Amino acid sequence: MMTGKLRDLHQALWHRLVNGGTQKGDPFHNFVLGSMRNDGNCALRTVVLRKASIESRSFTCFTDIRSPKVAEIWSNKQRLSALFYDPENKIQVRILAKAEVHYSSEWTRAAFANLNIASRKNYATIAPPGSAINTRSNGLSNPFKREEIVVQDTEQFVKHFAVLECKAFEVDYLNLNGEQGQERARFNYNEHGEIEGTWLVP
Repeated sequence: MMTGKLRDLHQALWHRLVNGGTQKGDPFHNFVLGSMRNDGNCALRTVVLRKASIESRSFTCFTDIRSPKVAEIWSNKQRLSALFYDPENKIQVRILAKAEVHYSSEWTRAAFANLNIASRKNYATIAPPGSAINTRSNGLSNPFKREEIVVQDTEQFVKHFAVLECKAFEVDYLNLNGEQGQERARFNYNEHGEIEGTWLVP
């Protein structure tokens, strides 16, 4: 069992993630999600942190089920990586996680119901995200390019909506603030929920 500063640091970084999921202005609210493409290259994209849980050591984000990232996660043993960075305090948190893709469930329907119209439009494209098109376009059909559409017009697009629940198995913390002295630590979680913390050279 961890004690002392490692334990406090572990709690503090997860509290930062929780805040990132609830506060839009928090530096951790947007983060970089990485997955492995079939050609062996790494694919990176910025996504929104929707929620983080200290108890389950997990975090969630939303995606289109047709997005290439979903297939990449499924083909790589459901594994992905995440990068959070606070530029003001120079704190970096890297996470390795195993993702569960929730789709067409009560949870996803409830999450979709809480989205505003602008957010729902992200799941209303005719073709899957990343599809090649002939001209510049947001991918929406003409009726959904209008500003005056109502919520009911977008209900059908819950079929494209998915939630990624990412359960961390390794967290790497790095403080690059030279004024306080750089420090780095790694935390690993096993299948029994036990935590192993180790200080690392920054």
